[in-house]
Amino acid sequence: MMPFATRRTLILTGLLLLLSVFVSAETLSLDQCIELALKNHPNVISARGNVKTANAGLWNAFGNFLPYISASGSVSQTNYPFETQSVVNYELVAAGKIQKSYSFNAFAQINIFNGGRNFFDYFAAKANKAKSKYIKEQSEQDIILMVKTSYFAYLASKKLYEVRQEAVKRGREQYKLAESKYEIGSASKSDVLKAKVQYGEDRLNLIDAENGIRNALANLAYQIGIDVNSNIEFSSDYHSREYDGTERNALNMGLTNYPGLLASEQSLKAAKNGVRSAWGRYLPTITLRVQRYYSDEYWHEIKTFPWYDR
Repeated sequence: MMPFATRRTLILTGLLLLLSVFVSAETLSLDQCIELALKNHPNVISARGNVKTANAGLWNAFGNFLPYISASGSVSQTNYPFETQSVVNYELVAAGKIQKSYSFNAFAQINIFNGGRNFFDYFAAKANKAKSKYIKEQSEQDIILMVKTSYFAYLASKKLYEVRQEAVKRGREQYKLAESKYEIGSASKSDVLKAKVQYGEDRLNLIDAENGIRNALANLAYQIGIDVNSNIEFSSDYHSREYDGTERNALNMGLTNYPGLLASEQSLKAAKNGVRSAWGRYLPTITLRVQRYYSDEYWHEIKTFPWYDR
């Protein structure tokens, strides 16, 4: 029979092992960090929302080419009560009645010419949509750069911590060696004090390095949009990419593909079309309007109304 104390120890050990499985830190790679940042960072979310807004503005500008159509109908009812009039020995009774009235109105309008404003507004909205897409790409690239910078800063802080640990070990050994030499008379008291001071500085540097790891960890967690106090670790394995082009090739690629520059070009295009649209206000506007209206006491008369004769 197993003693009660032994069984309790085994149960507690099992619970601790099970708990350690559930609270084990999740390890994220660099690619996972970038994916989370692109999903959670507010700048990227805002830029994507601006793209949707610009797309809605483009559809609104397209709607200016379509005709404006409206239709309305109404019905009214008037009740006339019974009326009684007295005429010498006679009473005249006028019968009451209910009178209804129906009406229907249809209206259509389209701009034939308005100085080209519809076209220029559409081109401006199209340029604004393209600009918002480039700004979104730039926001995503900025976030990727920040995540990579924070990620490598975290790895550098871990490496620095390892170096500081080795320095503490050497400082402790040097301090013990100086004390041993001092005890046998082969070293002075100042040598012992110098070794002690150096050992203390190494320990302080180790504490600074440990704080550096925590700060880098919290900064990286903030960049990817997770709780800075969460139990998260980051993998030290990453795929290193190299650029084998020349400086001139890199410059040409940047001038051709940099989203910020492309967004500025689209912004200029939108502004030019806005100016053209403003100039169009000084030109005459030609509008085609068609309106039909009919009213009658009987609804079937409206339904059979010959619209083509109006």
